[in-house]
Amino acid sequence: MRGRLAETPGRRLRLSSTYYDTPERDLRSAGLTLRIRLADGRITQTVKTITVGGVDRGEWEHPLTSDRIDPNALSSTPAMAALDGRVDRLAAIFSTSVERESHIIEQNGATIEASIDLGETFAADRSERTRELELELKNGSPTAMFALARSLADAAPIFLASGSKADRGHRLCEGTQDDPRTSQVPSLAGATRVEERRGVAEAVRFLSPLIKPDVRISRIRLADWIRDRLTEGRQRGG
Repeated sequence: MRGRLAETPGRRLRLSSTYYDTPERDLRSAGLTLRIRLADGRITQTVKTITVGGVDRGEWEHPLTSDRIDPNALSSTPAMAALDGRVDRLAAIFSTSVERESHIIEQNGATIEASIDLGETFAADRSERTRELELELKNGSPTAMFALARSLADAAPIFLASGSKADRGHRLCEGTQDDPRTSQVPSLAGATRVEERRGVAEAVRFLSPLIKPDVRISRIRLADWIRDRLTEGRQRGG
């Protein structure tokens, strides 16, 4: 996989992100995440809708001058309604530290940014390794992005991630990160094969998520962390 990406110009960044919610997890209940990220000397505050099948939907990003939450920036996002205006109830719940290597790929008339993330997620006294490849469509057809994802999945043991860093951070907070659950994914002829092992759907080809026709796909996320979990589980089970 790195051989394919090495053919394109790349850059490296360290991303340090802190995720916020209320004690009752109001944002998560509303299908939202809020993070503050430091990257390349810039601080940004971002609200996102929770990913579905590894695909990001909505995103609202604002630059900050400090690492404190900006209520004014939140007012133009769905987060303010979910919080009922009570920004003071927000607190840090987990954080991530990632080394990102990004490459721009031109494929079938589309421009796609491929980013490899290696790092860790931290929540209280728990931590989990992050190993992830994210594809973001800069312009062109989503079809080209899915074609690239399939070609990368053919070249390396990677899978469509079942959720974002935020999703896994929440599971880490709850202590449920070691209990992945089987999800239902539509089959694409010639593109998907699923094997059931220990209650986990282990995909050996790229899995396409079920997306409504009116949703424009701009980003998909693949990861090999599920394979790590399966391997570790087999080792623990003997």
